[in-house]
Amino acid sequence: LGSLNSKPGCLKIVDTFRLARNHFNRAELYSLQFRRHDALPHYRKAAQYAPDNLFFVESLAIALHEQNLFSDAEPFYLRALDRQKKEAGKGEAADAAYAGTLNNLAVLYGDTQRHAAAETAYKEALDLYRGLAARNAAAYEPDVAMTLNNLANLYRVTQRHAAAETAYKEALGIRRGLDRRVHGIGLAQTLIGLSILYEATKDTRAELCQLISEAQQIRITGGLAAMASEVSGRNCRKTQ
Repeated sequence: LGSLNSKPGCLKIVDTFRLARNHFNRAELYSLQFRRHDALPHYRKAAQYAPDNLFFVESLAIALHEQNLFSDAEPFYLRALDRQKKEAGKGEAADAAYAGTLNNLAVLYGDTQRHAAAETAYKEALDLYRGLAARNAAAYEPDVAMTLNNLANLYRVTQRHAAAETAYKEALGIRRGLDRRVHGIGLAQTLIGLSILYEATKDTRAELCQLISEAQQIRITGGLAAMASEVSGRNCRKTQ
């Protein structure tokens, strides 16, 4: 006991991390129950008690982002990114973490209409994921496709139609080769995104309707299913 009492600093660090972990676990439980408002204070506490734990910090950023608290989320993404950038190039896990945060930050930039910054972050994430996929395709090709799809969406909303089509088609080629039981939703997202692009850029509707038909054969629900139905309703009644 005497030796323990002589090192109160060490005990405090252990206790602080335990507090952080407990708050994080509680936040995750609330999130699983779709109680995001209740989860957020616990994500904050976890990051407060363990500010050097990048998993806790980025989890807070994501929680804030999901509640559209963009200005609150951005500093936590940037804090994580600053640390991850220093570790980039030191191994697969470090590069994957860095790429993931870049992608998330790019989404935030897109959500806040900072399209140039979003494009830069997406492209850097995509380069990292391509490098990872070259060494481990099974693990990282889905991330390549996800980032391509996000970049294609950005190009579409900024009226760069040729670039959007190229990115969508590359993402589609990857996602069609993945297990649909696991990656079916991602495939449907790309099919629908490309069909919306074609709605704005092509005079004929045959290819668009083929894409929507393929998406509707996947088990999609909620907003994605509604979007597919709307695109189909506007364009495909005569061909179905």
